Amino acid sequence: MLKALLAFLLYGVLQVVCGFLVALPAFSRTLALTLSLLLSGALAVLLVWRPLGMIRLGRAFRVPCVGLGAALAGLLGGLACVVATNIMSEMADLADNTFEALLAVASTPLGTLSIALAGPLCEELVFREGIQGCMQRSGVSPLVAIAVSSLLFGILHLNPAQSLFATLMGICLGILYCRTGSVWLCSLLHVVNNTGAVIQMRLLGRDALTFSLTDWMGGKAVALSVMLLCLLLSAGLLILFWRKTGNSDG
Repeated sequence: MLKALLAFLLYGVLQVVCGFLVALPAFSRTLALTLSLLLSGALAVLLVWRPLGMIRLGRAFRVPCVGLGAALAGLLGGLACVVATNIMSEMADLADNTFEALLAVASTPLGTLSIALAGPLCEELVFREGIQGCMQRSGVSPLVAIAVSSLLFGILHLNPAQSLFATLMGICLGILYCRTGSVWLCSLLHVVNNTGAVIQMRLLGRDALTFSLTDWMGGKAVALSVMLLCLLLSAGLLILFWRKTGNSDG
């Protein structure tokens, strides 16, 4: 548990330190924000991997030994959770204090790659392979390891509009990792989620902040029904994935 908290704090400190790039006159604000995201993620992986010894790069990237049906159940269950939590976050009407920064980053090719690809890979290595995996390997119950890594994952975002979403998504990602011992499936789901967010920002621009899934679906009653159905579908598919896959050593 101590190592898990240390890895979490390390990632958070790196985000703050790298965030000072934004204030450097040598870079435009957009480039500075992009470099900040890339550097904080890469340095977090490096430090959690080497000094802390929590990441096993070779095993983390092994192809998971699960059938196609199980993999699809896990990924579709995660996508259903994405839809449900997006509606849930929108209905909660929580403040979004990072939208402007992410919109600026997503406006460039390098920024798009940092949000859609580099960010998810770094976070999965630190939170799933590093924090969750290290806890499981030290004898902590898989369910406790998933809960702790998911909660820390949500807190790291430091954004009310994202924290609830990230915590719930962390549970789905944690389940995929727990049953495979690999970051392949959870990284794929994470990349798909972030890529969808980037596409929305690129297509809608500033209007993405005011875009309403609830209105698009035809009102609160419909949106609430879709959210509940997606939650049930997600739970059912993830339970199916759990039953179709064996315990991994994390």
